[in-house]
Parts: sequence; C-alpha cells; structure tokens
Amino acid sequence: MYSKNNKIELARTVFDSMENFNLSSWNSIISGYAALGYLDGAWDLFHEMESSNVKPDIVTWNCLLSGHFLHKSYKEVLTILWRMQVAGFKPNSSSITSVLQAVSELGFLKIGKEIHGYVIRNRLD
Repeated sequence: MYSKNNKIELARTVFDSMENFNLSSWNSIISGYAALGYLDGAWDLFHEMESSNVKPDIVTWNCLLSGHFLHKSYKEVLTILWRMQVAGFKPNSSSITSVLQAVSELGFLKIGKEIHGYVIRNRLD
C-alpha cells in the first residue's frame, strides 16, 4: 500500500518491523522498490531474501523484469531473463511481456523473433 503511494521509506519501515518474512512480503517490497525505480534497492532486497533462505519465484523475477523495463533499463531486462533461466525459471506470459517491450525499445529484431518462437513453442498467451 505504501509503495503504491510513493512512500517507499514507510513501506520499508513496515517491512522491517515484521517478525516473519514470507515470499509474499519479500515480493511486495521488491515490487515496490522496482516499480518506483529503486532498482539497486530491489536487487539488495533480492539478495537479502536469498540470504534469509527464502527462494525467489516467478513473481519475484517478473517484478524485477517489469521494474527495469519501466525505468528504461532495457538491456538489464535481457540480463534478468538470462539470470532467471539460469536459476531454473521458465519465463511466463508476464515475463515475456516485459522482455518483448524491452527488445522492441532496443530494436533487437532477431531476439524478438526468437522470443516469438519461444511463445509459440510453449503455447503462451
């Protein structure tokens, strides 16, 4: 709620005051940071989450993908896609949306065609 109102510091205070952190709470705070353009902070939280033995899921990765796209870090979107695949995650339709938008902005037609083929092979909507 606080991050959606551009009150990321207050969102972090509430997050830090929690006794138990679960995947949903981590995804919420990472999403807030990424959506508001605090991309380094989102990555710091990602690493902190992993250090606390909470494993990211596809939602976590999609938060990072969309945040980087929204803040024009288009090449980083491709790096995140690669990292999530190395970590064992298959891109879903949300992932593909961010990646295709970034590829379009970069003018990387060949990569766009490869992603289109991935969508068809995996029957993504």
